Order: sequence, then C-alpha cells, then structure tokens
Amino acid sequence: MKKLSLLFFVMLLSCGLYTQDFSFEMCFEDAEGNRDTLIIGYDTYGSRDTINPDFGEENIADIPFDSVFDVRITNQVDINGANWDYDYELYHSKKKIVEPPVKSVNIDIHAIHWPVTASWNPELFDNPELNGSLFTPLHGQFWWDMINHFSNFDRIVLHEQDYYTFTANYPDNWEEYSIDYDGYCYCYYIDNEGKPIATYWVVLGDSTLLTLDTDEHFLYYENIQVYPNPTNGLINIEWDEGFSELKSVMAYDITGKAYYINFTSNTANIKPLEDGVYLLEFTFMNGKSFIRRVIKNSTVR
Repeated sequence: MKKLSLLFFVMLLSCGLYTQDFSFEMCFEDAEGNRDTLIIGYDTYGSRDTINPDFGEENIADIPFDSVFDVRITNQVDINGANWDYDYELYHSKKKIVEPPVKSVNIDIHAIHWPVTASWNPELFDNPELNGSLFTPLHGQFWWDMINHFSNFDRIVLHEQDYYTFTANYPDNWEEYSIDYDGYCYCYYIDNEGKPIATYWVVLGDSTLLTLDTDEHFLYYENIQVYPNPTNGLINIEWDEGFSELKSVMAYDITGKAYYINFTSNTANIKPLEDGVYLLEFTFMNGKSFIRRVIKNSTVR
C-alpha cells in the first residue's frame, strides 16, 4: 500500500500539476437551462495576470464566446484599460488560481437568455479566512457606491447563501449606450463579434472586505474638497473642522495595486502615475479617512 501511495505521488509530480491552497466550483445557468462552470481559487504559486498550465489552466481567448451562453474568467478588463501600464497577454479560462493577497478574478458572461443564476457551496467560505468572500458586479478594488453598474445587486457574501439570480451588467439599449471609460464603467464590453459581454468579480478574503463600504470612509464627505478633478497630477485638498493633520495618501489602480503618494499639508501629487482612474485614500492623524475617485489626465491644463 505504501508503494502504491508513493507511486501515485511520483505520478502527480511527473505530470507537473500543482494542488492549490483553496479552490471551489461556481456554476452558472441561464433562464433556458444552459449551464457552465468555473473553478476559482488561490495559491502561493498562482497568478492573476498569467495562465499557469501546472494548475490545469488553459487559455481559450482565441475561441469566440458561445453564441448562446458562455462564462469565462478573463483579464479582459485590464487589457481594455491599457493606459494602466498593463502589459500581460490576454487570457480567457474556465479555471483560475490567483496569488495572495489579490485573490480576485474577473468573470465575463455572454448570455442571450437572462437572468442568470450562479450557485456555489457556502460551507467552503464559513471560516475566518474566507467569510468575507464576495460575488459582485463592481470592480473588486473600487467597491460599492463608488462605481455605477447595471445589474440588480451590489454584492453577495458567499458564505451566507448558496445561489443568486442576477441580471446583465449592461443596459437594455447597450447598442446605443456609450461606455464611459473615463468614468470607469467597465461593467461590460463588446467582443470582436459584436456581442455584449457582462463583467463581474469574485473576491476571496476575510470579513474586512465587508467593511470597505462603511461610513468611516465618507465621514464629513460634504465638508471635503478635492480638486481639480480631472487633474494633470496636482490635487488640492481642503477640509473643515473634524479632521486633523493629513497623515498619508494612497492611490489604488484598476488592478488593486497600491501607490504611496507624496503630499504636503494640503496638496497631493499623482503626476508619476499613468493616466487613468484611481481611488485616493486620504488618512488623517486622528485616524479618520475618506476615499475619493480621481481621474488623472496629463493633457488637462
């Protein structure tokens, strides 16, 4: 028996396949009963940006979306936002194992028969490391109430239920609707064959994910001025009583990458960043903070 176990282990190594720290199946079904399944997980050797065949990932980006129903994990939203200095190869896959601490994937859905129902096993997320895991139509970094979307929900906590039925993340008049990339929509895109592809996110993490939309980020929001916006790089910050001295300024791009921003008492400088849309987090000495979406455009005068 020991010899057989050792042989099986050697065979796994010879195949070059990794086991991952965590993975789960997410199943999708359209209104006509058509089905598709994704496998999502994370591992130290995973990658959000590239395909790793050792995890059984396969790039199917060269295969057009099915004409009726097709669900994929992609980095299409990052490719579309090329001005974010994102230079990885486009991939579409049915399986994606990402690396900590990012632990988020973009899910693209083409469906003729909406709504679509997603289902999963909630027991897999009922632990301290994963009890904040989410399914959302909003970019995994920007969170709720910060960005517009078209679907019928903001977020689903995966350990709280086992399925959800949702609508397309694009408007009914998508053929005439102008996608506001400057305002960072990225709710959907049009593929090479002219089909609308709705985009969603799965984010894996602990309960701190659930607090990112709390009021503490917006305290005294109406008493704070951040201008100009759009900006060519220099941002003025003005606030009334209620905040102390500014302690730090952080910027977050579309991929969730964080940047430390140089600042003075009331000015922040994002000139070194590429043009695009960022979330700026301003934190004060007394612990209060707020987040503001800012567009960096070097052509602005």
